[in-house]
Parts: sequence; structure tokens; C-alpha cells
Amino acid sequence: FVCHICEETSRDFPSNLYLLRIKLGSVEWLKLGYAKTVTERVKTYGLPVGAEITQVIILPFDTGRAAHEAEEFIHKKYKTKRLSSRKMKKYHTMSGYEECYPIGLSKKLSTEIKKL
Repeated sequence: FVCHICEETSRDFPSNLYLLRIKLGSVEWLKLGYAKTVTERVKTYGLPVGAEITQVIILPFDTGRAAHEAEEFIHKKYKTKRLSSRKMKKYHTMSGYEECYPIGLSKKLSTEIKKL
């Protein structure tokens, strides 16, 4: 058990807000998230072999808490634009399937991140 209020956790250390472009064959989508190490986080998605991952934008934050708040702000603003998590579970077999967006939102989401 870890108390996120009383104890120091990953949310107290520097982190990054990121936007990734993921391509698998002819299917492309965006993944918005936060992590201390983006490449390590990607490994937890369970993406199929052959998935191509491109970093669209990475914005560093002083704390994971601040990165998480920024991520939540954008997710709330674009909630109706998210791809179906049921559909995305086909590609993200382990995690990350709930924060995916159509590739057409790349410019808008990048702009949102740059404004933070």
C-alpha cells in the first residue's frame, strides 16, 4: 500500500506529458499520456510486433502530479473525440487503450500541449 498524499511516489518526481503517433499497417492513431520514461511506458501497452511509434511531442514537467493534471485537462476537453477503448484493446493488449485519439487530431492535441 502506498499513500499518494503522505509518501513520496512517482508523482513527486519529474515526468513527461507525451503525444505519440502509432502506426500498424494502414491503421494510425494518437496516444496521449504521461510517464517518467516514455519508452518504458510504451512497453506496457502490449502493442503488436511491427507497430511503429513516433514521438509527436514530449513536454517535461517538474512532477508527475503536474503532468497527470495536464493530461487530464486535455482528456476532458477532447473526451468525445477519443477512439473506442473496446476497439483499441485490439492493439493495446495490456494498457493505454483508453487514451487514444484519431490521427486527424494531431495538430490540435500538439497545440494544446504547447499551450501548457
